[in-house]
Amino acid sequence: MKLPIPEVIQRQTTVICFTLACMLGCSPPTPGNPDFRVAFPTTVQDKTLSIKARFIAVNGESNLENPGQVYDFVREFHRHGNSPLLLSTSRNLDQSVSDALIAVTQDHLRSLGVREENTLIKPHLTSPSRGLAEVLLSFRGAVIEVPECGEWSGDAGFNPTNLPGKNYGCSYQRNIGLMVSDPDDLRHGTPHGTIDSQRLDQVLKNYREGTPTGAEWGSGGGNSGSTGSSTQ
Repeated sequence: MKLPIPEVIQRQTTVICFTLACMLGCSPPTPGNPDFRVAFPTTVQDKTLSIKARFIAVNGESNLENPGQVYDFVREFHRHGNSPLLLSTSRNLDQSVSDALIAVTQDHLRSLGVREENTLIKPHLTSPSRGLAEVLLSFRGAVIEVPECGEWSGDAGFNPTNLPGKNYGCSYQRNIGLMVSDPDDLRHGTPHGTIDSQRLDQVLKNYREGTPTGAEWGSGGGNSGSTGSSTQ
């Protein structure tokens, strides 16, 4: 018994759609770039970072309104500042008020480990601030921009081509950028090895040559003639 032409067409269409669905369902995921440094770059730029340290009068003295903000800012200055820390006041402040605010700010900075030779004082530099008692703190520093990782909800277990996934290396690049203390190290590196690395090289050299890797114990520091194994 022959089927009517419309039913034949309908069945053929169903078979074609089912076949296409199976083929698309079994196709491998879109591969990513094997060089994740190109696919997900981290960029380091020099920018001017600044805050306004505002003061309030307490018992006739000027105190910081938000000491925690200044603390966080100084911590960033210690981490990746590559210029002096600039202190500036508004052009419409009286000279005596400006000098007093800068002196108080310098005291706070010294308590946070900022040396006086690492600061630059330029009063009456900023635009008028309607009489607000504040000091502008600013410095040039390296900041890093990290990639935003994409959609991770795909099937990571099905990969017949064995090629890198679309987000391959993104989290690695992002985490490195977020963890680095001084982003400028990603551009220039450290010019000299640290003391720890130099000590480690010497210990390994002594070990390969068969010489003691630590100082000998003295007569008052344990068994005479024994050698220590500390690498500190």
